[in-house]
Amino acid sequence: MLFKSLKSLSVQLSHFSTREVQQQDDVEAILSPLGLTLSDAIGLFLHQIKLRQGLPFALTLPQPNAVTRRTFEDTDAGRDINTYPDLDTLFTALDEAVYAPE
Repeated sequence: MLFKSLKSLSVQLSHFSTREVQQQDDVEAILSPLGLTLSDAIGLFLHQIKLRQGLPFALTLPQPNAVTRRTFEDTDAGRDINTYPDLDTLFTALDEAVYAPE
């Protein structure tokens, strides 16, 4: 069994980091118009796992787009690699690239 009870899950939820708390708030805002609480949704999720004998959705790895693939290939081949002597120089170059007038 994934969780011994929803009570143990609520104890686990109480130990979330700030980022996880924001995510929980976002999810609750989505569930509320559906008339569901977070506990209701987790209960549905657990029920679906039991019914399907696995996760109720496919797990897949994200596939990089063409630009990302080309960047990986270039980096692996040692092409178009910029180096910087320190972090300040790196961040200055990034700022100039991002905020440069077009």
